This record gives sequence, C-alpha cells and structure tokens, in this order.
Amino acid sequence: MSHSGPVLTLEAFDVQSTAQTDTELIAAQTGGKKIAVYQLYVTADAAVVVTFEGAGSAIWKQFVGAGGGSVVPYTGIAWFETAAGEALTYTTDGAVNVAIAVKAAAV
Repeated sequence: MSHSGPVLTLEAFDVQSTAQTDTELIAAQTGGKKIAVYQLYVTADAAVVVTFEGAGSAIWKQFVGAGGGSVVPYTGIAWFETAAGEALTYTTDGAVNVAIAVKAAAV
C-alpha cells in the first residue's frame, strides 16, 4: 500500500493558562514553504475562541465550549494554511486554561 498524502512532519503541543496573543506554535518554514494544518485538537476549561494566524492575520477560528474539546480530524486535505514563509501562531479571546495539539506539513 502506498501513501499518497502529505507527510505530517510538523507537530506542536502547547498549554497556556493566560490570554495569548500571536503565540508561536510552529516556526516559519524555509524555502518558501507554507504550514498546512491537517489535524487539530483544542481543549479548554472555559468557553474560548482560538484564532490561528499567519503573520498576525486570522486564517482559522476554533470555538471551544466550557470544559470541552474541539477536534478537526485528519481527512487528507489541509483545513487551513499559512502563507509561504509565515509561522503558525494563535491568539485566545480570554484568559482560560487551553491545550492545543496540531499536526501539519510543510508544503
């Protein structure tokens, strides 16, 4: 069996307990590559909106209910991506305990 999808070599996990602004999850990739996110999990102890960004511009919002989690499953197609040469960062809309796990590829 051959694998025809992307190689998800970029992984990040972050846990924070204060409001975040432009917190880096994955560093910018060299060679003019983008960071394409294929799988995402966010959990929080209070309702929160986590905005994922490239160069400070919003590219995806993940909404999480109080004491819950939110999953964006792997489908083989990228859910969102940064522009070439940008780091993947995130901002939260409040000071809550949040955990984020990301699987991505440099494309």
